[in-house]
Amino acid sequence: MYWWNMSKLEDDLREGRVSENERFMYYPATFLAWNLAVCSGYSFSMEDLTSTALNLTATIIGTISCHRVNKMGDNADFIPRMICLGWPAGIRIAVFFASIALLIAGVVRLPAAAYGLEAYISAMRDHLVHIWGISWGVFFLVPYYSLIYSGFIRIAQTKAPENMAKVEPINTRRPKSDRELAWEALKYPLAVVGGIGIAVLSLIVAMNLGDLEFSERTRTLLLPGLALMSGAVWLCDVRTRTASETIASRKVHRSV
Repeated sequence: MYWWNMSKLEDDLREGRVSENERFMYYPATFLAWNLAVCSGYSFSMEDLTSTALNLTATIIGTISCHRVNKMGDNADFIPRMICLGWPAGIRIAVFFASIALLIAGVVRLPAAAYGLEAYISAMRDHLVHIWGISWGVFFLVPYYSLIYSGFIRIAQTKAPENMAKVEPINTRRPKSDRELAWEALKYPLAVVGGIGIAVLSLIVAMNLGDLEFSERTRTLLLPGLALMSGAVWLCDVRTRTASETIASRKVHRSV
């Protein structure tokens, strides 16, 4: 991975010497660098720190999960697929969130209708801004990457059998040792727990730097946000194992 020398990177890209794994490394690095650059320079806020830490954690986990599934298929075109799948996924989630927020605001602010339509609309608008401010971020990113992840699973299940000619026959591969199998099962959950742990640790350190209190939005982000992210990670890991077994069975069937 090149950090400075663009000319060599241009040569490698032109000659096709950049592997799919190397391309993957550039994607999250660029995305995270831009997010950190945009978030820097603002006044210190516990809400901003909580939101940024959770968003970055969700982005890293989501991107790695999608790449992990893409490798089970043809291990190609990860970045184009990520961008293309992200467009309809983002629109779907935005429409869904807007509909739910509008319904909640309409019901909660219904008593304001007694003061007239204008007062009711104004109360709804204020409540919509409140709901949107709390729900945006990790509550958007988790279902966003979950939809993209589901798309990658469907692509991988289709592409893997089509690329059997390029895959080494299963019966000729060296069987993995017990230690390798144990590490294969643990490395992903450990990485996820480590990422969430870093996010929580950064919040604890930040609280000790000054007289800071958890606001309503911070509590909403920290507790349900981490619970939602952990549940999504567990579900993705289960689906990945299921998809891997399905793809492996198809490869065995075709090889026979």
